Amino acid sequence: MKGLAAATLRSYNSAQRRYLAFCRSEGARPIPTTEQRLCRFVAQLATERLKHKTIKCYLSGVRYLHIREGMPDPFDSRLHRLEYTLRGVKRCEAEAGVRKRERLPVSPAILRRIKSIWEGESREPDKVMLWAACCLGFFGFLRTGEMTVPSDHEFDPSVHLTRSDIAVDNQANPRVLQVFLKQSKTDPFRQGVHLYLGKTGTAICPVVAVLAYLAVGSRLEGPLFRYQEVTIVHREGTWHSAGLIMKLADMNGQHVLIVYHQLVQRF
Repeated sequence: MKGLAAATLRSYNSAQRRYLAFCRSEGARPIPTTEQRLCRFVAQLATERLKHKTIKCYLSGVRYLHIREGMPDPFDSRLHRLEYTLRGVKRCEAEAGVRKRERLPVSPAILRRIKSIWEGESREPDKVMLWAACCLGFFGFLRTGEMTVPSDHEFDPSVHLTRSDIAVDNQANPRVLQVFLKQSKTDPFRQGVHLYLGKTGTAICPVVAVLAYLAVGSRLEGPLFRYQEVTIVHREGTWHSAGLIMKLADMNGQHVLIVYHQLVQRF
């Protein structure tokens, strides 16, 4: 199905598996669904502590299941009871004090602090790689998914960043880094876009950081960012590494360096 982005399709498939399992436990036919069944499904998800936003994504997966199987869209008509059920879930979240975790912006001062910690230790290639990823993501305003891969077995050279996607303006005295981004959330048709990052002349410089990593990093075919053990830097691993970085820097946990949705929130 090319009408959906890969990430959206994965999300819908996960929702559909959960919905089909629910129908089996209820002894009910999954399609066509009914408003009562959807209300019960929502209630079940709420008891499992899924959030209102996540539950709505699951319902979108159920809708896609019907469309894929050539069935009428169950949400074409107004489902009042379902709306009230969803409102109830949202109200329960508010009463329980569930709030979206605040993610404070990353500043150059925070990056300098992280760099000073790493420089105080051995210059291991993996730290050089992570620092390059930090600088590229920060100055390029990249989302995590634009510079990592979902998992070890899902690398696709036609989608993900590789060494060949990096170029400089001058080999002898590089001042501008060119990065070819094959796809992004704002480029669903994968036409690709070039990012140009200039040399800053400071301790935090994407050109210096990325070129330093390319000089010591693995030259094997594969994703741009990888550990020395030839392990791919994937999304969840990056999130975990960011948490460790913050602890090392003795910073507030709200300062998340590489967030799931978007790396930089400066403004």
